[in-house]
Amino acid sequence: MWKGGISPQRAIEYATQEYKNFVNTVLIKDNYTCQECGIKNGLGQKIKLEVHHIKSYAENPELRFDIFNGITLCRKCHIETKKEKPRPNRIDKKLITKICQRCGNKFQKRNPRKYCDECKKRVCEYCKKEFILKYGKKHQRFCSRECQAKWYSENWKKEKHPSWKGYEIKKCLSCDKDVQRRDREILTNYNKRKFCSLRCAYDYRKK
Repeated sequence: MWKGGISPQRAIEYATQEYKNFVNTVLIKDNYTCQECGIKNGLGQKIKLEVHHIKSYAENPELRFDIFNGITLCRKCHIETKKEKPRPNRIDKKLITKICQRCGNKFQKRNPRKYCDECKKRVCEYCKKEFILKYGKKHQRFCSRECQAKWYSENWKKEKHPSWKGYEIKKCLSCDKDVQRRDREILTNYNKRKFCSLRCAYDYRKK
């Protein structure tokens, strides 16, 4: 299952002993208590505590392991701090150079795959906008699920559907009543193919 070391840079840094010491020290400094709502473990309740960087982890590499830049928050308060804030870009992002297997050109990306972004561009069948294929979706035809749902609702209705079967009117052998059946429908039961109901099939056999 080894893929050549494609783990993100941030995940590698989180696994270092230096970062683990930073997290433990901040938790001890704040007495294992959320600094926003004051909640903590104990008295029958189990709270998940997380360490939050006051100044952005991505934009301030020199303050990543500074104890005074870390604060203890519970999961709920930590999510609230990230709301309505744009995701910052890493200053020290490490880019890997790779050769595209389709066009042969070199491209740089943090976690490169087989093809560059230019080779993965497609045009949405519904809104006609360009989008980049997601990894593992070779036959993606739409840029979003909304476009996919709209396209299917407009183009796969009744007669437009490739496997659509129309209806035909047949006569019941017993009562001559009109019976509506699907065209080319495969019915294993003899009574369903020839009669409108089981009562008609029973009366016909008695005759």
